[in-house]
Amino acid sequence: MKKPSEAMINWLWDRTTALHSLIPLTDMSAPPPAYISLIYFAWHTDWDGSDPLPTVQNPYRRLRRELLLAKDSYCHAHETHQPIGPVATELRTDLEFILAACAQARCQSEDAANKGTHITCDFVWDTLIAKLLHDQTFQVRHAAVIALPRSTTADRYEEPKWHYCARYTVGQHKIYVGKFRDAAELVPYARSPLATQALDASATLTRSPGPGPRDHVHEAILDRASRDPVEAICDAVATVSLPGFVDSTASPALRHAARSFGLMPASLLAPATAIARGETPFYHGICDLPSTHERLASAYDLFCANIPSAGLVAETDGFLNLDMSSFSSVPDSALEKKQVPCLACVPPSAQSLNSTVDCDAAAPYCTPVSEDPLALDLPLLFVNHTPPEKVLSYVGCHKHRLSATTGAAFLGAAGLDRVPVFSLVTDGCRGVITCAWSEAFGGFQRIKIAERNGVLFDLRNPLSAFHFATFLVRLKHEHGRMLRERMDEQALARLRERLEKGEWETRWTMSHYIEEQEKTSEGDLEDVVSE
Repeated sequence: MKKPSEAMINWLWDRTTALHSLIPLTDMSAPPPAYISLIYFAWHTDWDGSDPLPTVQNPYRRLRRELLLAKDSYCHAHETHQPIGPVATELRTDLEFILAACAQARCQSEDAANKGTHITCDFVWDTLIAKLLHDQTFQVRHAAVIALPRSTTADRYEEPKWHYCARYTVGQHKIYVGKFRDAAELVPYARSPLATQALDASATLTRSPGPGPRDHVHEAILDRASRDPVEAICDAVATVSLPGFVDSTASPALRHAARSFGLMPASLLAPATAIARGETPFYHGICDLPSTHERLASAYDLFCANIPSAGLVAETDGFLNLDMSSFSSVPDSALEKKQVPCLACVPPSAQSLNSTVDCDAAAPYCTPVSEDPLALDLPLLFVNHTPPEKVLSYVGCHKHRLSATTGAAFLGAAGLDRVPVFSLVTDGCRGVITCAWSEAFGGFQRIKIAERNGVLFDLRNPLSAFHFATFLVRLKHEHGRMLRERMDEQALARLRERLEKGEWETRWTMSHYIEEQEKTSEGDLEDVVSE
């Protein structure tokens, strides 16, 4: 392999997926508002007075006192959100469970330190997530097989309009890199965390080759697609379920389309897909060794630079403040002095290469999609753990990139434009939350992954563990409610109609691509025989 992570980068770009920093140094790098809202620490003012948090059993009383002391210090200096209704109720009810998870994480950490081994904390993360996301309309599946999206480059290679949009996207990406470098120069202190993160972000972005240009050999593009993984294993997937989407009275065409569309494929696979399943994700490069280039290695390591959650302190210069996710630290007016243009949210017309359109005004193109014959499952959260073996240290991060791209592609195909799907990558007791989302771009779908500066949680810290719990409970109630409202009965009816018609946009997976290639090969063989 010529470059570390090259296979992963090519896989991402073949699906028009770009890695982005979460630092809003510039106007075009901000993630969706839902991400910014949900990652903030939540604390009810009544818990400090009229309705204090409940008492806990003796083993966890010290952790409760530690949590309250750390909360006073944190809330004095940072913005917080006020949980209301069922969110506040559940956090109170589950306080002892949260503290028990913290105690278990500390125990695992101490045991690993005594034995000189890697911290094993995957089961603590999984148990906490399963407990706090448990509900009649929510499901958490462990060791889930998820369908991976098809290659846009292979599908659209012969379409001039797509090449125009793809080249423009690559051009935008170069501007994005330039703006981060310019922003780093404008930061008052060159060695400050902000400047360092800007340079790390640009290091990540410069490794993105972009979709293949027209002069590439089409056969080479198709050959690469033929070796793409069909599925991936995600350590855990949390979904919100919309029951009764397709019932037994539906037409055979609709039932078949719904079965083949799901984010988590049915157990009965088509022969071609079954053959393609295997260790392809590992073959594809998710086990690449870390780069020998120091800056590139740190840029791809999600645990190298993060925004600390409540309770954590800035131990190194790599840490930034959570408040930086909601405002621009380097004004665009300063960047404009360098004449660096802002990025367009939709491609320009042929007459005006410099025109820009407001993101909210762009009509979504991607069509709705379906899942199970009985329910439509929409992804809320992907969870991937880092293996203890050092040689596999990047597996958790690469599995996150596969999962995040899949979730964003699925939501985009379901008509949920700029709706984030959240992704947790863990390494022992530490975990980083990022997100991915899709957006309509000139009649095509492109995906962005918030790759840098996700929020870091540490289960050994009681306030950080409580902050993670507030995220999970709010994710279930607030983000889950938003997904159900967006996928109302009218949207579901339109989705069923598109599936029954067999519209191409609903055939979003690599399994669909393989099935189409098989039919094409059979058709070519029949033509040869008839001649």
